[in-house]
Amino acid sequence: MRVPVLLALLLVCPAVLAADGPLRKTVVLQTGEQLVHTAGGQIATLATPAGTNQGKNEVVRYSFEQYDSNIALSAVKAGEIKLLIEYTDQQIHEVVNVIVTDKATAERYRYVVSSLAGVTGISPEDVQLSGEQIAITGSVYSVTDLNRCIGLESHDVQAVRGKKPAVQRVHCLARLSSAAPLVFPDQGYMPRVNLQVEQRVPAGETSEATERASQWNATVRLGDVPVLTLTARDRAPLVSRVTGFSGRLNAALTGWKKQLESNQMYPATFNVRQVGGAYELGMVWKYDQGRQGEALIRVTPEELQAASTRSGGGSDRLVQWWAAILQDAFRLYFLAHSPKETAGSSEKNPLILLYQNAVRLAGASFGRPTAAAALGRSYFSLKSSSGADPFENLLTQPPAQFQPSPIAR
Repeated sequence: MRVPVLLALLLVCPAVLAADGPLRKTVVLQTGEQLVHTAGGQIATLATPAGTNQGKNEVVRYSFEQYDSNIALSAVKAGEIKLLIEYTDQQIHEVVNVIVTDKATAERYRYVVSSLAGVTGISPEDVQLSGEQIAITGSVYSVTDLNRCIGLESHDVQAVRGKKPAVQRVHCLARLSSAAPLVFPDQGYMPRVNLQVEQRVPAGETSEATERASQWNATVRLGDVPVLTLTARDRAPLVSRVTGFSGRLNAALTGWKKQLESNQMYPATFNVRQVGGAYELGMVWKYDQGRQGEALIRVTPEELQAASTRSGGGSDRLVQWWAAILQDAFRLYFLAHSPKETAGSSEKNPLILLYQNAVRLAGASFGRPTAAAALGRSYFSLKSSSGADPFENLLTQPPAQFQPSPIAR
């Protein structure tokens, strides 16, 4: 879908202007496949980080002619490596993430990438592959394009111990821009779970050392509200974890809405309990004929370490703060209710500001059918007026006033 020029300038250009460092690309191969990758400049040297792609750990064989731009790749076995490409000015200008997988997964990945080629806001780098799972991230600017993304979700039937459960291999986790209800008011707004994955590299000139020291961060949002963030050294396991969480949360919310249509429904409750040494975040809801629930994710204190360090508090309090945010995001988007779990935490609570601004913008029409679109307009208004994400530090800075009950064990 073609996006109006003003919207493109507002939402796309800042991200491009803020980008720095080397060009980063992803190449997906199937085992045994050979391919020629063309770099963006003349190659002086080409290497992989020390200790990777060697001996029994060799994933890809590569060769090149110095001062040429072509790299011959040959996939050896399943895995993932980085190619660090240094141009003739003796600086690393390009980092290629090469993923080798099986034939079916590689073909599925390429089909997804080609199907989204005409969608503004989703690039091939936004299609994250982990094992057999494919997570479509990035941003879309209309419900039409979001539905195009959702249409690529696949639920394959796989025999497991005599049963045939549906296994979802493609997940649409793209974020619908908060400007969508302004630019396309007739299409409304869909508050879905979405995912952002980014590599964080130490400041300074790109080198083998900075690439080894880099970390991957994944942030999950419900609509525009961030509800979970995890950091890890390796990309694939992290993407697998957050994709599973996002898929289960989307499915649970869909199940809740279906029950709402046919039963007397009660609001869903998000809770945290400790299982072994991990924290389990779950969603439970009641209806007139029973009770249903879903364990969404288990996270360890190690996975929370980066966020805990930034918050200056313990893991217990941090994960309870995330559950409170998720509860209030649910109240906002699905019930059109004011935040409650985080309401007493601060007078400048951004969730309260989001709600109040949405009510002001929508007026008397604010209610469950219109809440999502009104909240989208509200977020866009708050972000535009301040020039920053109103939820920038929400996940890692629980206020002193937030005093949760002890975690159930």
